Amino acid sequence: MKKFLFLSDMHSGSVYGLMPPQVKEKTASGDDELVHVPSASQVWLLDRWNEMLDTIGKERVHVCVCNGDSCDGLHKKGNGYMLWTTNLDVQVQSAVELLKMVKAKTYALTMGSGYHVGENMCLDEVVATRLEPFAKSHFSADLALNDEEEGVRIHCAHYIGVSTSSWQYPSTPLAKELVMALLNEKEYGVFDVLVRSHAHYYCMVELGSHFAVITPAWQLRTPYEVKIGLSMLPQIGYVFMEVQHGKIWKEKKIWSPKSPIREVRL
Repeated sequence: MKKFLFLSDMHSGSVYGLMPPQVKEKTASGDDELVHVPSASQVWLLDRWNEMLDTIGKERVHVCVCNGDSCDGLHKKGNGYMLWTTNLDVQVQSAVELLKMVKAKTYALTMGSGYHVGENMCLDEVVATRLEPFAKSHFSADLALNDEEEGVRIHCAHYIGVSTSSWQYPSTPLAKELVMALLNEKEYGVFDVLVRSHAHYYCMVELGSHFAVITPAWQLRTPYEVKIGLSMLPQIGYVFMEVQHGKIWKEKKIWSPKSPIREVRL
C-alpha cells in the first residue's frame, strides 16, 4: 500500500500564508538578524498543519505532492506590502522547512503561478532542489506519477480555471479536464486521477473509475480575494490517498477559517 499526500498553495512569505514557528533572516549588512514569528492567524494555520501531520501518522508517506505556489514571490502589484519577507531565499527555505515536517520518501512539486513563483527560475523548482538531500524530489510544469506496482497513474498540475460567478460552476473546469484526459488517452496515456490546485477551494468530480480533485489551500483570505467578493472564502486543508493494487481510498480534510471580516461593534 502506498500513501499519497496532496498539498498546494502554501504561499510562503505571505502574511496570509503558512510559515514555520520562527524564521531568522540575515540583514543586508550581514551583521544582524531579523527574527520573524507567525501572527495569530498564521499560528492558526500552523496548528492545522501540525494537526494534519498528526492525522497522517509518523510513518513516512510515500509521495508528498506540493502542487504549485509553495512561495508567494515578490508581490509586485502590492510592492511587497502583503509579505512578511521579500527575501526569496528566505521564502524558499521556509517552504522547505515546512515540507520536511511531512517526512516523505518522495516529494513532487509542480510549477505554480508565474506571478508568485516566477518562471526563470521558478521558486517551486528551487524548493524541490533543496529537498533533494532529505528525500527524492521531482519538479516539472506538470507531472505524471506512475506507480506500476500499485497500478495507479496520477496527473498533477497547478492551474485550473476558477469560477466565482455562480455557485454551480466550480466543478465545470475540473469536469472538462477529466473529459479531455479521457478523450486524449491515446496521446497522454490513462490517468486514474487528476490533481489540480490554484483555486484555494476543494472540489471533486468523479466519472466511472476516474476522478479529478482540486486541492484546498494553505493561505487565508487576501485583499485580492476581498475584491472578488463574499463568494471567495478560501478553504484550508489537504487530500490524502492510499493506493493498493489499483484500488484508491481517498479522504480530504478541510478547515474553514472563522470570518475574516473585521467587525465593528456599535
